[in-house]
Amino acid sequence: MMTLSEAEKVLSAVFQSADRRTYLPPVPGAPIVFLDFDGVLNADTTAALPWSLHTPYYIQIQKRVFGLDATMVRRVNRLCAVTGAKVVLSTSWAHPGAWDAEGAEAILRYFGFDGEVVGRTERRMNIARAWEIEQWLQTHAPCPYVILDDDEHDQLKRVKDRPWIRGRWVQTTTRYGLTDPETEQAIRILREQTAAVEQKAREEAA
Repeated sequence: MMTLSEAEKVLSAVFQSADRRTYLPPVPGAPIVFLDFDGVLNADTTAALPWSLHTPYYIQIQKRVFGLDATMVRRVNRLCAVTGAKVVLSTSWAHPGAWDAEGAEAILRYFGFDGEVVGRTERRMNIARAWEIEQWLQTHAPCPYVILDDDEHDQLKRVKDRPWIRGRWVQTTTRYGLTDPETEQAIRILREQTAAVEQKAREEAA
């Protein structure tokens, strides 16, 4: 967890530098949580983000955005702790022009995240969230994964029957954010995939 002053220092460095964080490939086979922020880690009743953690542009136009909810962040902590999962940021917060990956991670840690962030999906002009996730999967080793996303703009719903998303997407709502039942659903999804991978490995070794 980061203090407010620690998060402010990270964001200040991010906003003043053209350098962008690069991530090493995650351990092959490690479970992955594709994590959206809005509608997953916050809800309609969540308090605004502290002004000092807003982007310079938002401060300039006096636009306040929701912060994150510590209770929902703790649910992600539980998900990662019991499954061994790592997080890939699949949120607009992590894109250049917003907080970028390093800034988004600093905010996540300020609200109590204690897991490991191993990457982010890459933003492409006119490319929907679903395709960002698919591109990440195509360029990394196969692994168990789950997608946490409210899908406010129906980007995932349009392709929900594709093999790479079917049974792996937990849809939250902007009204409630990530709930306990949805957290348990995500845990089951990752455990089932991990068990299938382990069973296949045993069969191949026999």
